[in-house]
Amino acid sequence: MFVVVSRFAIANDMLDSVRQAFKSRPHRVDQEPGFIRMEVLSPTDKPEEIWL
Repeated sequence: MFVVVSRFAIANDMLDSVRQAFKSRPHRVDQEPGFIRMEVLSPTDKPEEIWL
């Protein structure tokens, strides 16, 4: 099993737009063999960060 974590910070006051984009993503990868899940997280002390 592979676990991948990507961490990035949202700049330019685009936090709401980026969060909405993740919520409404096409979910194409969800049907790929071996794919289990994707979680989108933000630390409470750094809400401008997104962890995938």
